[in-house]
Amino acid sequence: MLSIRLALWAAAAGALIPIMAVLNARLGRALGEPLHAPVVLFSVGFMALLFAALSLTSTLPNLSKLSQAQPIDFAGGLIVGFYVLSATLVAPRMGVGNFILFAVVAQIVCATLVDQLGLFGAPVRPADGVRIGGIALLILGLVITQLSVSTTVNTTANTTANSTPNTMPNSTPQSSSPTSAETKPPSTSTELNKP
Repeated sequence: MLSIRLALWAAAAGALIPIMAVLNARLGRALGEPLHAPVVLFSVGFMALLFAALSLTSTLPNLSKLSQAQPIDFAGGLIVGFYVLSATLVAPRMGVGNFILFAVVAQIVCATLVDQLGLFGAPVRPADGVRIGGIALLILGLVITQLSVSTTVNTTANTTANSTPNTMPNSTPQSSSPTSAETKPPSTSTELNKP
């Protein structure tokens, strides 16, 4: 059975991702250049992880053992960099919710493929029908949320267009009330007797 402690840890890590995207976008605005935000982010992250490694293991990575790693083993750093860069540049444009939604659905689909095929040396864990059905529901939910967003945008645009006052030039207001000449009552008896 899945450990509740590990599940909560994973959930907390996932819950912080949208917050990271927002804060990173704010940092980019403060720096005046969005591409500089990930550089600062990774610098802060490096210091935090260095402190964690020293605190929990009392040692630092043995650089002499790096030669035993395959080149693809270092690609994780590029993937993390790509993710943070994408969150910094894309999330403010499409919305944090949309960005995370697409990212999470893609992560689950990719993770299922990794488990199913044992990619990159991962243990093989074949997906059963229930898991595949859950993924199908996730994809359906993604489509529905995008239809909802599209409908909301169109409704907002129509409301704005209908509420815009008519400011066409050379247009004069038309009055449906009769003119003063038509409604002015006769003021004297002489006028009353005129044919």
